[in-house]
Amino acid sequence: MKICHFISGLKSGGTERNLLYLINNDSSNDIYIYSFKKTNFYFKKKKNLKILFPKKKNFFSSLNHIFKIPIYLLKEKPDRIISWMSHANVIVGFFSFFFSKKKVIWNIRSSGDEYNLFNKNFLIYSLQSLLSYLVTEKVIYNSNYSKNNHTKLLINKKLGVVVYNGFKKQKIQNRNTKNKKLNFLCVARYHPIKNHLKLFKAFSLFNKDEKNWKLTLVGRDIFQLKKDFKELLITNKILEKISFIDEYQNLDKIYKRSDFHVLASDAESFPNVVGESMSHGVPAISVNVGDVRKMIFDKRLICKKNNFYSLANTLLQAKKIFKNKKDYNKLRQNCKDFIDKKFSLSRMIYQFKKHIN
Repeated sequence: MKICHFISGLKSGGTERNLLYLINNDSSNDIYIYSFKKTNFYFKKKKNLKILFPKKKNFFSSLNHIFKIPIYLLKEKPDRIISWMSHANVIVGFFSFFFSKKKVIWNIRSSGDEYNLFNKNFLIYSLQSLLSYLVTEKVIYNSNYSKNNHTKLLINKKLGVVVYNGFKKQKIQNRNTKNKKLNFLCVARYHPIKNHLKLFKAFSLFNKDEKNWKLTLVGRDIFQLKKDFKELLITNKILEKISFIDEYQNLDKIYKRSDFHVLASDAESFPNVVGESMSHGVPAISVNVGDVRKMIFDKRLICKKNNFYSLANTLLQAKKIFKNKKDYNKLRQNCKDFIDKKFSLSRMIYQFKKHIN
């Protein structure tokens, strides 16, 4: 079977990593990825995989590449057309409806909280809702939160199914926490929705009670964040405790030297980094967004949304757990076991294949 995935770009991110896992575990089909932008962070050569990029890395080349989609559909006649995220859903759904007469399987991985009249993508979101009744065979969400939100936004509820993200099994070992510096990690691109400002404010409060800690920030455009918030960080005397690392392909090494992962986002559907960190035995601290409550084993590590005081108190709770070696190592093992049982990579792949075959 010939399967074609359409996506805006292959930059670093949870969506792209999950697409990578699906493709790496599919050796029986001929797979094409039609990327609207000439970006590739994860994907390497594979016998049954072909990636179609624009010729150049600029806007006009990308636009020309998008308008060639009808030619590609008429020539290649893929058996399955799968699109990822709103822009690809709308563009590919429209072209497929008029040129190939084949309905598309959509992937929606956003929370739906970002839908409002003043969002720059409001038109795209509106078209997505309308086209869901005309061009779509199935809509795959990665959380119930996302499915419920988008159904309220008038996307065809009859076609919606949920396939949670899946995570690889990892090996972990007990740690000695005595007199050890508390290492926090936050993997998130620099974007307002990730709310790094709230993160910094929470750590400034936390710093009044605990001095022996550090925070590592990893993500796309993270050095721009350092530049934009440098004055704020110096004022709060925590800059020397924060490390900035740009997008990083092998996060396993960073997880292995981290004690807790922290997520401060304003909105998420099913945050990949929460499950990924827990699969490494790194307990996740998170605001209560999306399906986070279903993901986190220890509910004491969930804090209120848009409240940096609540996040600071949760950091103090994490410190208390960390100071007790037995409690901390038990939590590490429980986090890993919980993710392995509920959100395994094999389960995600099985369910996804079931919905596209």
